[in-house]
Amino acid sequence: MYFVQILMALTLGLFVLLAVSIYFGVKYYQAYRKDKSSVSPIYKQWWLYTGVISLLFMFASLGSGSTENVKPTKLTVNETFVTNDKGVATISGKTSPDYDVNIDNLKQTAADSDGNFSFEYKLKDANKKSLRLEVEKNFDSKTKKSKTIYVKPSDSFIAAESSSVAASTSQSAVKASQSSQATAESSEKASTPVEYTSALIKATSYAKMMHMSKQGIYDQLTSSAGEGFSVDAAQYAIDHVKADWNANALAKAKDYQNQMAMSPAAIQEQLTSSAGEKFTPEEAQYAINNLNK
Repeated sequence: MYFVQILMALTLGLFVLLAVSIYFGVKYYQAYRKDKSSVSPIYKQWWLYTGVISLLFMFASLGSGSTENVKPTKLTVNETFVTNDKGVATISGKTSPDYDVNIDNLKQTAADSDGNFSFEYKLKDANKKSLRLEVEKNFDSKTKKSKTIYVKPSDSFIAAESSSVAASTSQSAVKASQSSQATAESSEKASTPVEYTSALIKATSYAKMMHMSKQGIYDQLTSSAGEGFSVDAAQYAIDHVKADWNANALAKAKDYQNQMAMSPAAIQEQLTSSAGEKFTPEEAQYAINNLNK
């Protein structure tokens, strides 16, 4: 504060000296035009050097004042963080007070008044993940500072993930076998057109592998930019596909939560949106109710 006041006073004084130098410079020029012999050489004039020195000091003071308020951004954070058995790592560190903290351009939290920050990050699988951690103030690139950090899966999470993958693979194999058997039996029926059977196979795939909603699958089957099935074939597939639509809605909700860090309200809107997942309000509500269970 005192530095700024001193700087302003110094700048004002320099302006006064410059004005005096200009005044005497004008007088010298007028006298020079009337009678060159009546004035001494300009390099002997004190006001010339006063003016030059004033200008130099003014530029120096203005330059220092323009950078006075730009403080270097602080960022102190560990390079590696280890997850718990659920695959969640707590990332913490210290930066400048009230700065935003981002991971790969996605805001995670904000530092407190002392610059401390902490947030949780969940791994999608049991592989080490590199992240770009950035801190900045009010989207000002001049305040941005970044560092590459790593989230490492713990041994317990790796073991749990391996068991989960094995169980999922086994379950998927059983379901795929059952689906293939059901499809084969259906195709054997002479009364069922081949197009209907093909639509059912596609519908089963979308339901089981991509966790799509009933309306979303129907639109995909009939879309000219999608599968291009007839309305009747698509309706047959929807009527005969075996799927748990509540479970599909929950799976989609968890994807949005884990991968995009969306709020429950935003997830529910995305699930029911006609431009989104197209689940029924009841299915979306089931997903929100069971999202963190």
